[in-house]
Amino acid sequence: MTPSPSTALDTLARQAVGMSGADIERLVREARGRARREQRRLAYADLETALARSKPQRSAELRHRIAVHEAGHAVLRHALSLGTIVALSVVDEGGGTTTAQDDQAIQTEDRMMALIAVYLGGRTAEELVFGEVSAASGGPEYSDLARATRLALGIEMCLGLGADRPLVHRNLDLAEHMLLRDGALLDRVNARLEAAQQQARITTAAHLDLLLRLADALTEAGTLDADEITTILDGDEKAAPPPSG
Repeated sequence: MTPSPSTALDTLARQAVGMSGADIERLVREARGRARREQRRLAYADLETALARSKPQRSAELRHRIAVHEAGHAVLRHALSLGTIVALSVVDEGGGTTTAQDDQAIQTEDRMMALIAVYLGGRTAEELVFGEVSAASGGPEYSDLARATRLALGIEMCLGLGADRPLVHRNLDLAEHMLLRDGALLDRVNARLEAAQQQARITTAAHLDLLLRLADALTEAGTLDADEITTILDGDEKAAPPPSG
């Protein structure tokens, strides 16, 4: 499955950060040339491959660790039925990327807690596979930890689902400032993060073989499209034994 135009553009744009217009034009020409030589139309995968070849090569150890991190996000999203993974990549200069399309389900508290678990899935995968975590989940405002914290805070303060005065709406930006000063709020948000992390650990451990297969495939290929990801994920379901009883 090819990602939607908006999703594809978003993924390609992230991978092309730091490149000049001339660099991008050259890569598009290379991708078109490859498709022409193979006597077919230009595909999304051609652009991904051209971008991947233009990036500096990472060490095998770092490449595999990033693949495990991204596979952790993907396996949790699949296991918890939170939309469809349309692309995985370890060629982004800033790390790796997991591109997904949500299924537009109703945003219940349980579903949002599961999404927090997905945000923590990369960190959890590193912990289970390597015995320790890296700093890959932290950092800027779009990092895994930032997104997980913001959603947990939103549940408590903005979405009518919090433990304290749920009918009172607070602006999320204001709530972020409150988080620094309100110890009780900080404890509630942290409790949600810890609960989601525990869900991530239990679910990831139950699908560890699948995680390792997906990570190995991503390490080797650099990028995986939706069809390749689905083949691995669905293969796990087909291989599973029928329930007893």
